[in-house]
Amino acid sequence: MNDYQTLGLTDKASPGEIRKAYARMVRRYSPEKDPQRFQEIRAAYERLKDNAEGQGGPLFPSFASKGEEQFARQIEECRSMNDWVWMGNTALEAQKLFPAQPFFSYWLAYAQLENGNSGKAVKTMETLLNKDPENFWYLALYARACSQRSYHRKAWTAFRKAYQGGVRNPDFILSYA
Repeated sequence: MNDYQTLGLTDKASPGEIRKAYARMVRRYSPEKDPQRFQEIRAAYERLKDNAEGQGGPLFPSFASKGEEQFARQIEECRSMNDWVWMGNTALEAQKLFPAQPFFSYWLAYAQLENGNSGKAVKTMETLLNKDPENFWYLALYARACSQRSYHRKAWTAFRKAYQGGVRNPDFILSYA
């Protein structure tokens, strides 16, 4: 179950809807009545809140299979070790097997960028943005890739849209400045 489902929401919920759903769920599952469920609800709310405030990162649909989950764990392990080559290879393979899951395309572009393949990262992010043009986290990574590729006009436009959309993590702000 993803964070939105934990709060009984769709993945298009606004920050206000997230707060209301959290308040409703906390009344229903108070720490005294159901401490474990309360902790799940609180953790989901914190992640969604951080994301809405631009401090988190992109949220993705739930994984539909154990295979997707295994690839995602391997990608997370690669990220923790800063092994961008392994991460890129894993994400590319996962993207081929599970093309509908944007998680793999996003982290593929991230790895491509870290490996100095900004041209490939731009193309990967353009494909993702065609599917979800209003995703500000996608715009932020696209802006970074365009900037590295010296597509300054595209980078500036994407930076501005992502910033206006609420992306506020420190790395993004520094590159935006």
